[in-house]
Amino acid sequence: MKHILSFLFIVSLSTSLLLAQNEADALRHSQTGLVGSARALGMGGAFSAVGADISSGYLNPAGLGLLRSSKFTVSPVFRVNTDNAEFLGNSENNSRSRLNMNNWGYVVNKKLYYDTGSERREVERGLKAWTFGIGQHQLENYYRNTQTGGFNEFSSISQALAANAQGINPANLGDFSNERLAFDTFIIDTVLNRGGDAYFGAMNRGQIDQRFQRIETGRRNEWFISLAGNFEDKLYIGGTVGIQRLEYSQRFNVQEIDVNNLYEFYDPDPDNGFPLEIASQEIRFSEWFGTFGSGINAKLGVIFRPTDPLRIGVTFHSPSYFSLTDTFNSQLVHVTQVETGTEELSSPSLTPGRFEYNLTTPYKITAGFMYLLGKSGFISGDVDYIDYSFSNLSSNGNLGSPDFYSFEQENENVNTLYQAALNFRVGGEYRYDIFRLRAGYSYFGSPYSTEGSVYQDPNNPETLLNIDGSRNFITLGVGIRQPNYFIDVAYVNQQSQDKFSPYTANDPSIFSPTVVSNNLQHHTTLTVGFNF
Repeated sequence: MKHILSFLFIVSLSTSLLLAQNEADALRHSQTGLVGSARALGMGGAFSAVGADISSGYLNPAGLGLLRSSKFTVSPVFRVNTDNAEFLGNSENNSRSRLNMNNWGYVVNKKLYYDTGSERREVERGLKAWTFGIGQHQLENYYRNTQTGGFNEFSSISQALAANAQGINPANLGDFSNERLAFDTFIIDTVLNRGGDAYFGAMNRGQIDQRFQRIETGRRNEWFISLAGNFEDKLYIGGTVGIQRLEYSQRFNVQEIDVNNLYEFYDPDPDNGFPLEIASQEIRFSEWFGTFGSGINAKLGVIFRPTDPLRIGVTFHSPSYFSLTDTFNSQLVHVTQVETGTEELSSPSLTPGRFEYNLTTPYKITAGFMYLLGKSGFISGDVDYIDYSFSNLSSNGNLGSPDFYSFEQENENVNTLYQAALNFRVGGEYRYDIFRLRAGYSYFGSPYSTEGSVYQDPNNPETLLNIDGSRNFITLGVGIRQPNYFIDVAYVNQQSQDKFSPYTANDPSIFSPTVVSNNLQHHTTLTVGFNF
């Protein structure tokens, strides 16, 4: 039991009722899905050493050096996202669909020539050609809808709010805090004869019906500028400067109902439990926050061809340095029992809060290969190394200024809850005349450490379970190649699992419920390209 309480105390510090500006944001904006054109996606994203495609601008800029002509490509994508949420033995499915732009790009390839006096010949030694590219890739799409509910025997959001307010005089709760809103609506109140800074929650024994909803929207895109060179058709070197734009919003709703009428009556006897000053029937908590901002990074890649059929590639992706702004607001509603029926107490509508801060995401190292199988096609593979514990949150304000915040606890949680991970991608392409058939598989390792992956069993809080934070991708693709144009289609099936706690408390003895989300995404991407 001591082990569980210690673990819960660590996790309780990592997530509050306000879901912004913490280690969850650091992870959310550090992860990416499969990135690239339909050709690259159809091969499971195993494309870092393949090259000659707009995908190289993100995966390995050296691959642009393998182009033999200039290109323009555009890739719309249709996504269907199905979320199965498990909570207290119940599960619920919800879906969202979206059509948007996956990527586009324009690259210019220039061969180098020398003049013999009688004719112009292509350069054969040293730098033979260079390629310049611009475009955009979508790195992550955040559209999800998670809904679930169940009967919670152990705790209530009112207990978490009361625990987080302990030791603070009501006058010092803060005008914009959720604890202040809860106090003003009698969701929490002070205990009689305890000095005025001890609190209890309106539904302090659990035994309530709970409903949760989390609606996420937004995307993270990267605009890139790339330059690559071809050295004697043996060595290809390239670099990219990426400018990322991040837009994310989340609406989170909690509803608690006293279905057994346990809190219907006022209990005036302090020796028989906490004295409720207002009988409670229902609690509703609603929170919204949005994150937007920009970041910059760089990529440097090399592809070496020791023999004609074999290519070996290495890429370094620098950390992305973001300047972000969060806006947030929340509201609490308390439905209480009075002599004449029910009364609804609602917290006032406050001016949304605003906070500016910085985020540094992890670096990534990729190693890949490609092997040609004559004219029949090729196989390829990639391995990524990325350390999610490298993420760092920092303040925009100077030390001592009103807008300064140290993020000391949040960064400590990043180091504790996350770890380094390996991603593996394999794929292949089969060629028959002008037709192409592709398939691939990718496995992205879990970002969670041992401490970060565990959560309490909702049926037995003294038992710890583990989340599988890895992601699996199964892909298929087809294409047509003509001298002046090409068309590719790819299907991506992505499966992942994550978790979140609707509320946690500073008191580790209070049960923190966990929603386990099993996510299934279907992506269909069409790429149309022109050679010139």
